[in-house]
Amino acid sequence: MPTLYAAQMHFACEFDLAPAPGKATAWSDVVKGIRAWIVQKTGAYEALGLPWFYSGGKWKPQSASRVLVATERVVGKGTGSAPQYWALRYEHPCEEIPFRQWRTDIGVACLGDGRYHFWLATIHWILPGYIGEEPPAPIPTSPGVVAMVLRSRLWTATAGSEILRPEPVLLAEGQGAAFEARLIDPERRCPIKLVSRDGASGQPMVNGERLARLLAGAATVQVAATPGVDREVEWFLPWAFRCSNGTVRVYQPLVRLNLEADARRHRFFARDRIEALSAEAVEDMIVRGLVRRSRAFSADGVISIDDVVGKRRELRLAELRETASDQSLKELVQLQGEYLTALESDKAGLTARVSELEGGRELAELELIELDERLAALAYERDLYRGKASEAEVRTRILEQRSDPRLMVTLPGSLAEVVVRIQQLWPERIVFTERARLSAKRASFTDVGTAWKCLRSMAVVLHDLIFGGEQYSGTLEQAFLERTGFELTLTETKQTKRDKKLMALREQMYRGEEIDITPHVKYGSKEPKCLRVHYHAHMRDRALVVGHCGDHLDTYGSQWRS
Repeated sequence: MPTLYAAQMHFACEFDLAPAPGKATAWSDVVKGIRAWIVQKTGAYEALGLPWFYSGGKWKPQSASRVLVATERVVGKGTGSAPQYWALRYEHPCEEIPFRQWRTDIGVACLGDGRYHFWLATIHWILPGYIGEEPPAPIPTSPGVVAMVLRSRLWTATAGSEILRPEPVLLAEGQGAAFEARLIDPERRCPIKLVSRDGASGQPMVNGERLARLLAGAATVQVAATPGVDREVEWFLPWAFRCSNGTVRVYQPLVRLNLEADARRHRFFARDRIEALSAEAVEDMIVRGLVRRSRAFSADGVISIDDVVGKRRELRLAELRETASDQSLKELVQLQGEYLTALESDKAGLTARVSELEGGRELAELELIELDERLAALAYERDLYRGKASEAEVRTRILEQRSDPRLMVTLPGSLAEVVVRIQQLWPERIVFTERARLSAKRASFTDVGTAWKCLRSMAVVLHDLIFGGEQYSGTLEQAFLERTGFELTLTETKQTKRDKKLMALREQMYRGEEIDITPHVKYGSKEPKCLRVHYHAHMRDRALVVGHCGDHLDTYGSQWRS
């Protein structure tokens, strides 16, 4: 077994297992679940079903020299069917990078009353002697065995007071107080990641399902059910600890809401930062930070078969101290025990020093991150103010146009003139494509008053219903009809939608992108007293893009009209 000086931590977690309500469980149930995962990875070899897997042993298949499965146990204060300590090591080559080797260590300790502590650490390293381009570090992922354990109906997995799940949990309205209590609970032992929703789209900015899968066993992922949840949580949390409007935040254990400086520990990414970096990049940064730099392991934990061997040595030394008959032998055992104690003390000191240095490094990283975020925030504010200034200029020009006395010297005399006038009055709300203007010129519809009312209702009422966040009950079609008296249809009949030639009439290019103009406002049913205005609600420009304004577009039923 090589000395792994260059090994890199890939994933680490630890949690407690207790019998699920109404379930009677045993130590063997834990080990059987781990063995099922190994079989899933290696194949159903007969050797994996033998007693050594439970009592301790080693297996290397002849056909795969770099595959190893090894177990160790110490009965200690337990029994033969439920030892105090048990551990597994699984090594195998990487499927993607042939010269990379993987190792997963799992440790299980009996806590009594049918409860167990579960440790897991996965590392990887490049084989000695390899010379070549360094492969990129893989994105940390929770091994499948963790999700298997968390999904098992036999167990309830907890990290202190926090219940662990391999999928995100919705934070519903009315749960704000309970969420605050979980954040400050001193018994919580794992991070909680909160994913809020973007106020405009109502959607999360990152993939909660993916985060929960990658962080299974190391953290819990909570997703706000609605944007209203964000406002509720804001009421319970001080400003520095909030998470809303698309922000994602990682709340570490022991949140101190009364100490504003503590907010620095709880890393967050605001909506504009996620947009700049991309959702996937932010997700990867969070996962790497939580599972590769984890300090969750207990100091006296049994994380690997090496730790179990160490526990066996400690117990044996204790036995020898008690049973040795010769004084010199007792003295030798005593000296060896003192020597090991000194080594453990040195190890503890070095571990504390490493932890101290890690803390200093993390603090420096946090300060750099904060400086980057301040610069990003200043740049964002600069761009925001520039945008506002530009918007103000546009609005000023629009107001000047609307107040131009020449604009309404004469009333529009045709549908085409109504289109031009509406575009001049509400250029930021409604846009007419060249095809729409051409259809207005060719239209047989001559009721200028109705055309004015229809297009104005779209620019004023429909725009507010879609983009202005105006509240309404029922459907959009019902709300528009109640406010304007004009019918709105968002789709076509099944027969029309099946006809590719007919649906092609409802597609056109706008600023380099293809848009769908199926939704339409309608008046009348027979020409020349028939008006159809087909549009696309352009979310980026926050404008109604009209692609057709005039006579009825061909439909499946057109062939039956006289």
